[in-house]
Amino acid sequence: MDTVIALNPALPAFPAMRFASGESHATCHAVTALALVRAGADRPAAIHHAESALDDPGCAAHVSCTWTSLVTLLAAAAPHALDARLHELERSSQLAARAGGETVVELLRARCDFLLGQQDRARAVLTRVVHDRATALDLRCLALAWLTHVLVAARQHTAARHLLETNDIERLLARRTTYRPLLLMARGAVHTGAGRFARGLEDFQEAGRGLTEAGVHNPALVTWRPPAVKAALRLGNRALAAELATEELAAARRWGSPHAVGTALHTRSLVTGDNAELEDSISLMELGGTHFLLPEALLELGGRLAAEGSAAARPRLERAAEVAALMGHHHQVHEAQRLLATLSRAAEVRLSDQETRVLSLAQSGCTNKQIAAKLCLTVRGVEFHLSSCYRKLGLSGRRDLAAVRIAT
Repeated sequence: MDTVIALNPALPAFPAMRFASGESHATCHAVTALALVRAGADRPAAIHHAESALDDPGCAAHVSCTWTSLVTLLAAAAPHALDARLHELERSSQLAARAGGETVVELLRARCDFLLGQQDRARAVLTRVVHDRATALDLRCLALAWLTHVLVAARQHTAARHLLETNDIERLLARRTTYRPLLLMARGAVHTGAGRFARGLEDFQEAGRGLTEAGVHNPALVTWRPPAVKAALRLGNRALAAELATEELAAARRWGSPHAVGTALHTRSLVTGDNAELEDSISLMELGGTHFLLPEALLELGGRLAAEGSAAARPRLERAAEVAALMGHHHQVHEAQRLLATLSRAAEVRLSDQETRVLSLAQSGCTNKQIAAKLCLTVRGVEFHLSSCYRKLGLSGRRDLAAVRIAT
């Protein structure tokens, strides 16, 4: 008979799915692991129950138990721990012989690859699942949401939008099914990628409300607050951004996984500007082996340190370029290289006293008219000095000033 997995009604991890997996097995370790991971509490116990379920031959006979246990490890442990379990299942024919079993392993392998920075492998698998009409709708929707995030992370915004449109995202959302919050997250990512921050923020918050109503409180399952914080900041709503960032960090610390806490610290540092929090977030991302947010955090810290004239900027930017290259995120490689080149030029160039004064005021955010008033110059004179500075430093304009420290 078919067994319905009554899982967390919404998220990357727990859509309700139907597998032909034999009789119900509702009293196993996987059920306990699920309750703990939904609540976002007692991570060690959740890992214990998930591992016990995977080691139990009775659970191994059920795709539902295996799915629940693997998703628990995805949320609770480092990706390498899940990677090892997936290798075991890939070598075994027992799960693959059951309806949906092979696709479950493929999907979680793709998600694991994404977290580890293997974007191309993740994209290939998710693309196949999305377009395989023989695959259950729940699994295809899960793949659709995850694939959208892979494309957005690589700045392929047009491809992400086209993907959602061709799969009729509005119809899927109108059905108000169990995977709706996850699809809202995907649509929100496309909105913000296109600069529609208000619409993106609405989708993220609606997804968060759906998760809360479903009793899902673990940020390691669906990190809806971090993108909401970024959207709120772009809209100038710092109060909302601070509130969401604080909530995310508190929930992440209750759960305690390096990935969740590292992501939350990175998010809050965007609000507070605290370099120590950003340093800690990077250390936790490295510790947890989750690389998909690492270049972004390293670029943020490297840019801040460069603006302060710190020699510590260079190794952060070099590491950002290294990880981004492995992930195929060429836009982040180029940004790291741009900042590194700016550092090198700034170390070699000496400006005149007047140029230094003009550049310093421009760095502080003053307009050309304000600079002219402060230094008793004409606006044309300010423009002349700034053009000279840009030429000497190899800068394209004001957006490059944050990373410059000028020797005097």
